Amino acid sequence: MYGKIFEQIYDGSLRMNWKAMITFQQMIVLCDDVGVVDMTPDAIHFRTGIPLEIIKDGILDLEKPDPQSRTPDKEGRRIERLDDHRDWGWRIVNHKYYRDLISKKDRQEYMKEYMRDRRKQSVNSCKQKLADLTHTDTDTDTDTNKRIVVGTFLLSDNSEYEIEQSFIDKIKNAYPDINVKKEIKLITAWCIANPKKRKTRQGATRFINNWFSTAQKTAEEKKKFDNDPKYECVN
Repeated sequence: MYGKIFEQIYDGSLRMNWKAMITFQQMIVLCDDVGVVDMTPDAIHFRTGIPLEIIKDGILDLEKPDPQSRTPDKEGRRIERLDDHRDWGWRIVNHKYYRDLISKKDRQEYMKEYMRDRRKQSVNSCKQKLADLTHTDTDTDTDTNKRIVVGTFLLSDNSEYEIEQSFIDKIKNAYPDINVKKEIKLITAWCIANPKKRKTRQGATRFINNWFSTAQKTAEEKKKFDNDPKYECVN
């Protein structure tokens, strides 16, 4: 079982009764999801290793009314017997209150983490937009202000890198034997399948050039093979 121990237990009226505090902590851990500890003191002793006398003394104090308790239910008692005909088996009185409090705190932690991720994504998005705005194209052609995106691929920070037609136009003459559109699609697929090997934004253009260079060498080898008379088919 698992039970969350709130820090405020060390600041309440149990702080001067260490036997009751230790016993209560064990019962919080051992109880079921509705706060029931259906065990004898001996069973609690064997499960936790806490001396039996400490467990018994702690239970006696936890069953007593406590006018200084934060929760006035059952006159401040921490535990109550499940049945009148037996002297063992208890229910933690304020278990539902603290269980709901845990759920509320968990939701708050989830929202904190969610908002932290949203802010991080927002910052990355702003950086990308700023990079796009400050991007300068040295091409003197009259159509340089028109951004034509011919493909995208994922970067190491999960943002997308847009491959522009103007960039392809500058380098395509170096790779005359490849199908550029096909290679861009292969780049996109490779980045999806290999998240740990994705490139940074600064290394994106080098990555594209290296990819095209490998594809060009492969195409040249294939052309050489196709034109070699040794490999011509004989009918």
